[in-house]
Amino acid sequence: MRNHALQILVADNEEVMRELFDRHLSARGHSVDQAVNGNECLKRMSKKNYDLVFLDLVMPGVDGETALQTMRVRYPEAFVVVVSSQDDDGVIEDLLARGARAYLTKPCTKEHIEEVIAEVEREKQGVES
Repeated sequence: MRNHALQILVADNEEVMRELFDRHLSARGHSVDQAVNGNECLKRMSKKNYDLVFLDLVMPGVDGETALQTMRVRYPEAFVVVVSSQDDDGVIEDLLARGARAYLTKPCTKEHIEEVIAEVEREKQGVES
């Protein structure tokens, strides 16, 4: 079952990662914006409601951890997925406890991204039904 296009923000300092997410998600019919760091991510979120945010953990300036903390206060309903090469169970558990809805380890597969999309769509259906 195909649902409405999602508004998605990809925040990552690595252009290649942003472009990979953008291409995959746009090809699926979603609207994708990009941010190069946590500060730009927060600025974009202040101007537009996103259904989903893919947030890199390690970025210059405002990093993903700080951005997540701010998002939890300003945008508590945001569906934020942390994407990082860190594969430490303690770090992952801490981020999930602090409000991340999911954690994807780089390199993540298209299947992992699709699982997150499906979860967001299921949640939106529950709210909109």
